[in-house]
Amino acid sequence: MFFPFLYVVLVYGLVAHAQSSAPPFPAFAPLAVKTPYLNTWTQKSDSFGSLPGPIPLFYTKDRKLPWAGLVRVDGQMFQWLDGGHTAAKTVANEFTPTRTIYTIQAGPVQFNVTFFTPIEPDDYVLQSIPFSYLKDGAGFAHAVDLGTISPGSQPDPVVWAIGLVRDPLVAYPTASEVRRGFYWSQYPDITAVVRRGFYWSQYSDITAVVSAFLNNFNSIRDRGLALDNRIVSAASQISAEYADLVSLLTRQIFASMDITLGQEQNGSLNSSDIKIFMKDVQISIRTNPMEVLYGALPALLYFNSSIASHLLEPLLERQTSSPFAGPDLGTSYPTILGNSNGDVNAVDNTASMLIMLYAHAVKSGDGNLLSRYVSVAPSFQLLQLISYIVSKYTTLVRWADYLVSNTLAPPPGSKSVDNLSATGLSNLAIKGILGIYSMAKINEALGIPNSTYMESANRYVTNWTQSAVANNDHIATTFQEPSTSGLIYNLFPAVWLDSGLVDNSVRLKTTTFIVLGSNLYFIDIEASSKLLRKASNQGTGQVAQYGFKFDSSLVQNSVHSDWTFLTAAAVPDDLTSVRDGLIHPLYQRAFFPVGQTSPLPVVYDASSGEPTTGANAR
Repeated sequence: MFFPFLYVVLVYGLVAHAQSSAPPFPAFAPLAVKTPYLNTWTQKSDSFGSLPGPIPLFYTKDRKLPWAGLVRVDGQMFQWLDGGHTAAKTVANEFTPTRTIYTIQAGPVQFNVTFFTPIEPDDYVLQSIPFSYLKDGAGFAHAVDLGTISPGSQPDPVVWAIGLVRDPLVAYPTASEVRRGFYWSQYPDITAVVRRGFYWSQYSDITAVVSAFLNNFNSIRDRGLALDNRIVSAASQISAEYADLVSLLTRQIFASMDITLGQEQNGSLNSSDIKIFMKDVQISIRTNPMEVLYGALPALLYFNSSIASHLLEPLLERQTSSPFAGPDLGTSYPTILGNSNGDVNAVDNTASMLIMLYAHAVKSGDGNLLSRYVSVAPSFQLLQLISYIVSKYTTLVRWADYLVSNTLAPPPGSKSVDNLSATGLSNLAIKGILGIYSMAKINEALGIPNSTYMESANRYVTNWTQSAVANNDHIATTFQEPSTSGLIYNLFPAVWLDSGLVDNSVRLKTTTFIVLGSNLYFIDIEASSKLLRKASNQGTGQVAQYGFKFDSSLVQNSVHSDWTFLTAAAVPDDLTSVRDGLIHPLYQRAFFPVGQTSPLPVVYDASSGEPTTGANAR
């Protein structure tokens, strides 16, 4: 349900007041960003965001959305969204994690338009409702010109619900149904395989959903304001630029997910069968992509650890017999068929899964997700489990054993999820070691007497340090090749989980090199200035405008925004200038380039800011 045309009649003028300067505003601003298919943005073409001009776009730019806004002031028509009539003017704007607000000048009248996308991480009913709000500002008499409402009869701000209803949301056939051959349009009885939005557990028809959504606007708005304040306050403790980036990206995280319930054969919903599916809205239609979950996990655990649990559950469910973890749940969203073709990235994905499972359990205090896939010992004090589900101790052990056998010597043809050869790749090796460590900690927490994994992790990290630390001054991205360098983002879990596995001398007494084209730059952790500085034995190149190339072996000058964030998070707290030096180029890309063709991409060119294409695109 999407309302593409908004028509407001303003019948009383207000005296306008100009704003002399504009705060930073995103190059692409989110308007209605609630689900994988309701993902509407507007492109900035001047310092105020120029909302009246550009046509709203779907996130990937492949669809223009015919969404127009008109206002009539003293008989004159102005257009404040899209084009076609005399354009109103955007004179100010503001954005928060849940809201994008424009101040519009239309003749003598100035008014606010707020695009508000609720984020309700603790309430699956509300979070799963596929609607967003559009609200005009108060302060003048007005009416919505729908042919029946006379001017002046609507004294309160007007609120619209903008949404796109899909029912069912996804098809999730069992593994046996996939093997037999499943086609959504041809399946004789899809009741048992399709899944519906969680909100249907409370509402019987869409009219009731819309009514509740509109009637509850005030309380939803108040919770949104509180969440905005909470997020911005926490992120501002890092830096103002980081707070702006978090405000921009929060809606994207939640809009990528569908919160679903399964159905019984009689069509009734099973309220205990909760699964969340994440769609890759970048360049593919993958479901629950492993590397995306890995990068998003800290945010998911911050908002509600249950979200992470319900995202990981389907991955575990579909891979209980596999010797390693797969890359995703398939490439045909919203039909979710699973994916068994993960051997090329097996080390990377398996390490991701074990790290995420342990991180979820230890950060949330909830070990129930783990207990479904391991046999359980009498106590689990660390994770405070009350009850256990006894099952075969197979899946996680099989994966951990795979890492023990393949972390330091990956099978021929193996690659990282970034499409780099896995052979001698130090970033991938430390991730595999942390996966083995995570299994050791899972055993320890469960009270299972098995020291093999911790012994392996400790032995491997010693070998890793000897092979990866080059010239005693940086971590080489390829073993025994001191000229290689990059962002060793997989050190983040070692810090986040307080592992103690990587010696502080590796983190604090060496330098992390950052390769920018043919020039080496590095974060000198020992320098008294604690600033990014140029390697003395290199030429006089300039730092790329929008970020740091994450690995010197790449031909393309690619920035990975997700891995840059993780690298920054692993920087010690007293080295704020180093951390901020990593974040600042991402901020520049997200906010300042006028005319960029997309929101902040996951992978993009460091000089142009444009999304990367080809084998390294994501």
